[in-house]
Amino acid sequence: MKKIVFGSIMMLSGIIASALLMAGTMSPDLATNGQFTFIRNLALYGLDYALYVFIAIAVIGLLIASSELQKKEK
Repeated sequence: MKKIVFGSIMMLSGIIASALLMAGTMSPDLATNGQFTFIRNLALYGLDYALYVFIAIAVIGLLIASSELQKKEK
């Protein structure tokens, strides 16, 4: 049960951090051809690797929680 909660919290924190990072890069002064691209803005600030780390944290949390749920069913 503890690993399920740990995995769920880990996944939630990764998703929230990724969403905040994507929302924070959408500033109006950094537009490309009149269109906003969060990936380009992340690269400008050097935060693209941080996004990848946050997504990896969310995926690892999902794997931990789902593996514990499968163990619990057996």
